Amino acid sequence: MRLVLFILFFGYPITKEENVPEERIFHPPHIHMSPSWIVSLGGNVTISCWVHLDCWLDFFLHKDGVKINTTSGGYKRKALFHISDVTRKDGGTYSCHYRMPLKTYRSEHSNSVELFVLDPSLPKPTISPIGMSAIEKNATIQCQSQSPIAGFYLQKDEDQMDHKHMETNGTRGSYTISNISQADGGGYRCRYSSESEPFVISEPSDPVELLLEDHRLPKPSITLSHDEEVTLGSNVTIDCRSNATAVRFYFQKYGVAKPVQLIQNNGTVAKFSISNASWEHSGYYSCTYSTLPDCFAISEPSDEVELQLTDPDLARPTISLSPRGPLPLGGNVTLNCQGQGVRFKFYRHRENFVPQLLKNNLDGAHLIISNLSRDDAVGYSCKCNSISEVFSVSSEIVKLLILDSPLFAPVISIQHEGCVALGGQVEIKCESDSEDVNFSLHKTGDTNPTLMNGHFYVGEFIISSFTREHEGNYSCIYESTEEPFMISAPSDSLEILISDTYNCTQVNIIRFAIGVLILLLLTCIILSNQHFRGNMINIS
Repeated sequence: MRLVLFILFFGYPITKEENVPEERIFHPPHIHMSPSWIVSLGGNVTISCWVHLDCWLDFFLHKDGVKINTTSGGYKRKALFHISDVTRKDGGTYSCHYRMPLKTYRSEHSNSVELFVLDPSLPKPTISPIGMSAIEKNATIQCQSQSPIAGFYLQKDEDQMDHKHMETNGTRGSYTISNISQADGGGYRCRYSSESEPFVISEPSDPVELLLEDHRLPKPSITLSHDEEVTLGSNVTIDCRSNATAVRFYFQKYGVAKPVQLIQNNGTVAKFSISNASWEHSGYYSCTYSTLPDCFAISEPSDEVELQLTDPDLARPTISLSPRGPLPLGGNVTLNCQGQGVRFKFYRHRENFVPQLLKNNLDGAHLIISNLSRDDAVGYSCKCNSISEVFSVSSEIVKLLILDSPLFAPVISIQHEGCVALGGQVEIKCESDSEDVNFSLHKTGDTNPTLMNGHFYVGEFIISSFTREHEGNYSCIYESTEEPFMISAPSDSLEILISDTYNCTQVNIIRFAIGVLILLLLTCIILSNQHFRGNMINIS
């Protein structure tokens, strides 16, 4: 009779005389590094390895695939491996596994964790700004070092343990965040590891923020504190106004991904101030805001406002229209800008002559506006520059007048005493069916119209001392004082000529005689009526 010894171990009977069973592989344990995946030279780090089992286990720690430490058996779920006074050699890839008694049951290896040793002497890298993005879009972050590297690593500010490997190409690394969600908003930094020592890592770059547009927040308004042109060296303030109380305002410059200034605020207005403005400050600005603290969801950006710096020492250009004068609807006009420059900007002036960039013309100083409409009947100006972003002072504003057929032609009339003699006085009136318009008097052959004194529906102009130069044909027109600058058709033409002194004297004598005769006739009629009434009284 054979004696068979049964040993109960986790429910599996094993006989003494039977062959040892094959190893059984269990699920891998979990591994964690504390306090961080980066440790300074001379610092301490703890690597923990644990499972969800209550049994007697031996834990083993591996570095770069080689077993370096072991914990003796114990009835526990976790093993702690302490590394003190860290050196460069301690950097590397770590994993762990566990084994049960009798060495017949062991686990797979855990996931790997990387331990990097911080070297403050390495120059910190630069990270490209991310700026603003919309939900479900993509954003790419780039990092650059001054020397060849082994790899770049991206870290989100609030997650000290998690880091992502960036695609590396020479001295640059990149990482694309696909299908962005709200959780992706926040600050990011990057580091790099040395090419000669892959687990020796640099200080982090400066942080950049990924801001996410929240279309539930209405866009703010942005304004420049200066209506006039801003000269070099002056101070500028840009105001941003939100509809709701904001905790943060971001000011953005076109072409610069990172906000140029972050203003912490608890209100509806933020001011971005620029002192001693230089050409680098020229450009277009917008602003956004956030209503929640520690939240990277921001409003859609405001409209853009242009900060255009001018240099008074640059020659002021001139602007003209070709053809000149009132133009028909649907016609064409060319804006001509003459100045000493290689680049020209044309501006359309709307709403009390607030300038809006019409076109940045790099090919010359001419701009054609085709198929004219009522919206084109505004003011225009231009600027020029040489090589920098600083422009000249704006030219004068020229009005584009468009002939509007619904505006009826005015009526012209001339008043004077007797015939027009040399040195006499002539009053010319122009009447319209519209009020608050500007009247101008045109003389055939004279290219410069004369502005008339306007009062409600009437324009007046007095020539106090008429000369031979004043002789000619006169007509008048009127134009609207507000945009669009529509102009009426001209009135009929009236001719004014000087009569010689002899004829004027004869005319005046005749008119005087006629006046005397009319006066005598009226006197006779009055006396006759009185005599008739006297006779009627005597008869009675």
